[in-house]
Amino acid sequence: MTHEECLAAFAAAETPSAALLAAALPLADALAADITVLLARAAADEPLLIAEERQATCGLAVLAATRRTAVFPVLARMLADSIAMWPRVLATDAETVLPATITALHDGGATPLDAVYDRMVQESTPPDLRASLFLAFAWLAAAGRIPPGPLADALDHFAQTSEPDDPAWSGWFPAARALGLDAEVARQHQRQLDAIAEEPIEEEAAAWREMLERANAPDALAAAAPLDDPAGAFPPPAPPAAEVLPGLSEAEEAWLDWQLLTLSATGAAMPLESVDGYFTALHICPDAPPLADNMAPIWAGATAQERLGRPEVAEAVEALLDRWFAAARDCFARGIAMPPYLEVDDPEQIEGTLWGMGFVAGLDQMEASWRLLLTRPAVENLVRPILLLAEAADPLDDDASDEEEMARFVLCSETLDELPDAMQSLWRLVRKTAVRPDRSVGRNDPCPCGSGRKFKKCCGAPGAVRRF
Repeated sequence: MTHEECLAAFAAAETPSAALLAAALPLADALAADITVLLARAAADEPLLIAEERQATCGLAVLAATRRTAVFPVLARMLADSIAMWPRVLATDAETVLPATITALHDGGATPLDAVYDRMVQESTPPDLRASLFLAFAWLAAAGRIPPGPLADALDHFAQTSEPDDPAWSGWFPAARALGLDAEVARQHQRQLDAIAEEPIEEEAAAWREMLERANAPDALAAAAPLDDPAGAFPPPAPPAAEVLPGLSEAEEAWLDWQLLTLSATGAAMPLESVDGYFTALHICPDAPPLADNMAPIWAGATAQERLGRPEVAEAVEALLDRWFAAARDCFARGIAMPPYLEVDDPEQIEGTLWGMGFVAGLDQMEASWRLLLTRPAVENLVRPILLLAEAADPLDDDASDEEEMARFVLCSETLDELPDAMQSLWRLVRKTAVRPDRSVGRNDPCPCGSGRKFKKCCGAPGAVRRF
């Protein structure tokens, strides 16, 4: 296998085989340059294509297994500077792979680690990254490859500033024990037990106790032992997942979700959940123009390239959006009720509000058409619950009662449960009422759409029927 063939195989592999990774080991020197470029982009928070992410993930495992330590400076820079991109180039969950990758690639002290230590103590650092850094640096300190002082300071800072339920304790306990901080380990262990005893939800308490037991196991630091087999960085191949978004694979959906999620955090794009609602409103509206003419709301008035920077990434994102849009439109036409795409798991936010907000954005985008559609009571009755769902993103007044809050929660839950069938009904209703006027229907006769209005006030109103 040549260097180019290896990169192509990595790019095509959702989960690389052990045989592919083994065949890549002799190519580690040639791969190092390519992986360094990709990690440098990730360190600068530049988005990578799906193929590039796979190349970085596979290549990093090969470089770790072959101890190509020249890549360590850019790996350290990525860990310190980009909390967005490092999960994209790891094969599986951080605490399983990242510590073993760091210890395998550590260059013996040639790279200053001050920025990574700073990352350890920042509150914005994700818990799994912090736990992984604790484990990796504790292993390196125990092996005499780095001085223990800076890590001890980071562990002390975390112990003094973190709540008992912070998931990063899973890495703190093994690291503190490796540095001989037995008294502090015992104190924090008791603090955890006291906090667990006050946890009102038994399932949460049980999961917490299990984490504490794993963290205090004698061999907990073994997870940071340097990676020897690149295949060990990857989970077993999973069975094909059920289709999440029409027309997209699981990997494509996850990549698209990530690109939009990182931008939506600053209001620079819709999250994928809102895009689903937006697309639904466009699909139902009979005279919506092609998607290319309706992209601006997804990017908050800009373009994909303006938001994403790299033209290749912008083109790939728009291609996936086009495929999703066309496949979802086909589902409507075939009468397939698709569940809404819901991605926010926030106990303080009612589920589905982002979807509702996206649907409302679609109403605004096709405002003239939807204004006419909503004059029909049957259409308005199906749309009204979605408007209430979108409004649920705003908190109730401070003087709202618990009963009012519960009523809104129940209404939104019922709306989500009924949403797939309701949207199919709305799609059919719009097209059923969008027929040319039957000459046998008089102006004062009941409208055949079933609204209960006279034909002249509903589908026979000036412009209504001809427009739809």
